[in-house]
Amino acid sequence: MTQRAAKGVTMPDADELDRLTHVTVTDLRIVLRAILEPAHFYNRRYLVERNAEPFVVILGVRDYLALVQAATLCQDASGPCAQ
Repeated sequence: MTQRAAKGVTMPDADELDRLTHVTVTDLRIVLRAILEPAHFYNRRYLVERNAEPFVVILGVRDYLALVQAATLCQDASGPCAQ
């Protein structure tokens, strides 16, 4: 599998992606509501695949905000990610 990332972004390893619930783009069209509600209410995370390749991740807003906060802390030279 080819892994591409924006400049400065590290792609997660395969184990991290395997922890997500996988769904194809085709299936997503059929079961969107059944995916969005667990993502929002139960913090479920979904990896959407297109042509058997990772395409996008669906996660709830609380998860997203936590990730943004963690990334912001790590960008600070004195944050918990500084070495």
